[in-house]
Amino acid sequence: MPCDGLTEVDASGQKTLREYAPGLIDTSDFGEACRLAIEADLPRPFEVFHTVATQEARERFDADRTEALLGFRPKEDFQRLL
Repeated sequence: MPCDGLTEVDASGQKTLREYAPGLIDTSDFGEACRLAIEADLPRPFEVFHTVATQEARERFDADRTEALLGFRPKEDFQRLL
């Protein structure tokens, strides 16, 4: 779920709940990942990229592939919420 990492408020204006922290991604980080995906010269027209912002999520999803193919790594990691 996109969330503003600075204010900890989601797209609906609700305060982010700490129990969802492993699944959060900062809105500006998500936007950057989208920009990189659009600009990337990828071998297939459709790709799935995991954009995650905590170490816990990196261990469960293939964030290394996203980093390798797009050069994306989030600036906000949400670790302070865990």
